[in-house]
Amino acid sequence: MSFTYDSTSISTDLAKIRTMIGDTDSTKPILSDEQINFFLGETANIYLAAANAIEQGILPAIARDVDRQGTGFSATRSQKTTHYRDLAAMLRAKSGSVAYPVWGGTSVSDRSDYDDDTDWVQPSFATGMNDK
Repeated sequence: MSFTYDSTSISTDLAKIRTMIGDTDSTKPILSDEQINFFLGETANIYLAAANAIEQGILPAIARDVDRQGTGFSATRSQKTTHYRDLAAMLRAKSGSVAYPVWGGTSVSDRSDYDDDTDWVQPSFATGMNDK
């Protein structure tokens, strides 16, 4: 498991993601370079890669930890889990990958115009598409 981070040079996507998720302590690494590079390979958006790293890398690791309680102290995962869920939601919002609903069928002439427009995103399914 390799760990690379230099706080004086945050020019690589790996260093940027480590900074965003707070995984900058080489003595207590949360994710390896290989894991972060995997999430970077899944998407070109570093905010989305960071959110995925939290949701698919950090949160499952936290879920494996056991809550502890003893005389005069207690430690739970809930605070960490809440922090990372909030951070992932904030990074996902920054990624700009928000889906907006699109509706059609407002008029027959509009539908015909959309069908003829080569720049308009065509639907992935249509009435009669499986007819022989």
